[in-house]
Amino acid sequence: MIAHINICMDISINNQSAESLALRCLANGQRILVTGQKYSPIEPYIIQHGGEIRYVDAADAAGRYLELPWPDWADVIFLGQWDDSLNGPYKIFSHLLTIIDPWHRLAEHQSSGGIIYPGINRQHELRDRVIADVALYTSDIQPNLVEVWPVLQDRTDILYMLAWEELTYMEHHMPGRPVEEMVSEIREAYVNGKTTVLFDLSGEAVLTDCLHKIQVIIRCMPDIDPKVFLVTSAINVSDAYKVACVENNWAQHINILSYNRFEFAIQKHITHMLEESSASVSYKICDKKKFVCMNKVARGHRVYLLGKLFEYDLLDDAYWSFQENIPLSDFIDVPERDQVVRNQIELNQYRLPMNLNATPIRNNPVDLIPHDLEYHDDSYFSVVTETMFYKDDTTWIHKQLRNRSLYTVFLTEKTFRPVAFKHPFILLSMPYSIKTLKDMGYKTFHPYINESYDIEEDDDKRMDMIIAEIRRLCAFTREQWMSWQVDIKEIVEYNYDVMLSKSGPEHAYNNLEI
Repeated sequence: MIAHINICMDISINNQSAESLALRCLANGQRILVTGQKYSPIEPYIIQHGGEIRYVDAADAAGRYLELPWPDWADVIFLGQWDDSLNGPYKIFSHLLTIIDPWHRLAEHQSSGGIIYPGINRQHELRDRVIADVALYTSDIQPNLVEVWPVLQDRTDILYMLAWEELTYMEHHMPGRPVEEMVSEIREAYVNGKTTVLFDLSGEAVLTDCLHKIQVIIRCMPDIDPKVFLVTSAINVSDAYKVACVENNWAQHINILSYNRFEFAIQKHITHMLEESSASVSYKICDKKKFVCMNKVARGHRVYLLGKLFEYDLLDDAYWSFQENIPLSDFIDVPERDQVVRNQIELNQYRLPMNLNATPIRNNPVDLIPHDLEYHDDSYFSVVTETMFYKDDTTWIHKQLRNRSLYTVFLTEKTFRPVAFKHPFILLSMPYSIKTLKDMGYKTFHPYINESYDIEEDDDKRMDMIIAEIRRLCAFTREQWMSWQVDIKEIVEYNYDVMLSKSGPEHAYNNLEI
C-alpha cells in the first residue's frame, strides 16, 4: 500500500510565498504540473503571469509503467504533495523536466532533468561536478567537433556550447541541470557577445525529451534572440524536426547540424588500436562460426531477435552476448505473434546474461581492442542490432527503456565496428539504413546478403525478412561459405579503405554557417 505524507501546504504558505514559488516555476517553463490535486495556492499566480497548470496524483507520478500524457505536456513538475513512492528504486522523472521540491526530500537520482530545492542555493553545483567528472572521459581519440567543422575554432568569440554528454573540450553539461540555471548562463554569455548557442547531442539520437527541454530554454529567454544549433549523429533530422514542431506546437527555433560521430570515433579507435598493438586487420577465408552478435541494453527488437534465434537453434554455432537478464515481468501486453518469443526467453533464462567482451572496467565496449577482433576473424558475418529499430518505440518489452526519439536513421559504433574489422553484416535498424551507408560512400553486400529488408517500412515484416536471411545464410554448406567469402572479400576491403581515408569534414552531413 502506498504511504502518503499528507501535509497541508495551504496552511503554511502565504500569498507572497505562493507567488514566489509560482514565479520560480515559470522561470523553468510555462506549463506546470503539480503532484497533489488538492494543492492550489500557486494556481492563480501561475495563470496571472501567463502560465498553465495541471494536477496529477503523486502516486500516479510514481507509477513505473503508468502511461500518462503529462510528460509530453509539462515543462516543470512541482511537488505539491509528497508520496514516499517518489523515492522508489526506479527513476521516476526521466523526461528531463525541471522538478521543484519544496519538501527537500526527492533523491537526486530520481530526476534526469534537474531538481530545485527552494531555499537552498545550489547554483552551478551540478555544472561544477560535471566539469570535474569530464576528466574521467578525456581521451585523445575521441571525435572533436572542431575537426568536423573547423569554423568553430575561429568563432569562439560568439559561440557558447552546452553538451549533452561527456566531451573532452566542453565546459558545460545539459542533463541534470534546471532550466533556470542554463537560461541564466546563456543570457550572461549573450550579453558578453556570445550570440550563438550550440547544444551538442552528437552522442545520441535526437531525443524528443531533449528537444523539448531546449525549446523550453528558448521560451524562457524572450528578451534575447540567440542563434541556436543542435548537433546530432542522426541523419535527415531537419524534416523530422519540422514534423515534431507541428505535433508539439513548437516554434522552429533550432538549426540542425548532423555528423557521424560514431563513424569518426571508430575510425580513430581502429587507428589507435593498430598503432598501440601488434594486431592487424585482414580478411581470412577459412572455416568459422556462423556469426557474431553483441548486445548490451535489452531493447525490444534485440529481445525479439534473441527469442527467434533460440527458437531456430542458431546460437550454438555463433558468438553472441546479451549483457542483461530479461525478467519475464517485463513482457507487457505481449501480442499473440510474440508469445513464442516470451516462451523461448523463459526456456533459456539460465543462459542469460551472456558476456563476450565486456569487463567491470569496460562495461560498455564502444571502443575497439584486439580481443574484439578475434570474434570477427572467427565468424562469417555480424548481426548488428542498432539502437533504434521500431517506429513505435513503446514496444511490448521494457517500456521503461523507450527511446522517445525522432524517427530518423541513427547509426552508431555498432554499425561501424564490422567495417573496421573487415566483416560483412546484416543490419537491424531503421528503414533505409543500408541506403544511408551507400550514400556515405560504402558498398553493401547485395547479392551475397539479401538486403531487400532495408526498404521495408513495416517493422514486423522487416524483422521477419532479416531473420529469414540469417537462417538462409546459416544453412550454407562449407563449400558455399568458402565461395561466399571470396565474393565478400573485395567489399570489406573497399569499405575499410573508405573509412580510414575520410577526413574530419567528410563526416559532416551538412555545412555550418555562423
